[in-house]
Amino acid sequence: MRKALQLLLLAPLAFLACDKASPVAPEGSVLTISASPNRIAAGGTSTITVTARKSNGFPVNPGSTVFFSTTRGTMPASGTTNDEGVVRAVLNGNGEVGMATVKANAGAAEEAETTVQIGIFAASVTLQASPTTIQSNGGQIDLLAVVRDDAGQPLPGATVNFTSQLGTLDSAGGLVATNSGGEAADILRVRARDVNATTASSFEVGVEVPKADGTLLTRTRTITIQRETP
Repeated sequence: MRKALQLLLLAPLAFLACDKASPVAPEGSVLTISASPNRIAAGGTSTITVTARKSNGFPVNPGSTVFFSTTRGTMPASGTTNDEGVVRAVLNGNGEVGMATVKANAGAAEEAETTVQIGIFAASVTLQASPTTIQSNGGQIDLLAVVRDDAGQPLPGATVNFTSQLGTLDSAGGLVATNSGGEAADILRVRARDVNATTASSFEVGVEVPKADGTLLTRTRTITIQRETP
């Protein structure tokens, strides 16, 4: 009798559990997928958006499960659609560089995929020096490097190394990271004794930025020494 009563009590719970099962995309459903942005730094993020629609063009039922996979980086294994049939997930770069293929599948819908380039490297660098002439008693020179990627866009987070044949850099030769505008700055301080230690009429300042293949992008500027006339 007690066992029969337990079964009667469990039956409604089982019914409710079945009633709460996630809906699935029916036969003929179509998935569309996009990534924004589709180029990220090695540790950057991209938002993956999937829209699931039935064959009649209407969104799939809210709460339908969409499964994700990626060949590089990390992201959630699944997500559920909203009232518009849309689900979003974030792809995180984990330092591994290369092209990530992101796939989405749901129920009977055909699989959809997109690609995200993980890892953006420097393709060009410019160097500005102000001023480009110093007096025999020395002076301060502001250095500004601007790094761009292969699409010509400013590259944040790039490592820059400033160099100089004369004087002392505020960075002490250490690496300087570019800001959101792809800019890195340093200050060169030249003292009178630095100028007196050379007979040259000029010296060079430079900048080095690593490329994807391990080589360096380099740029130099010539600084003129204006000595006093006897």
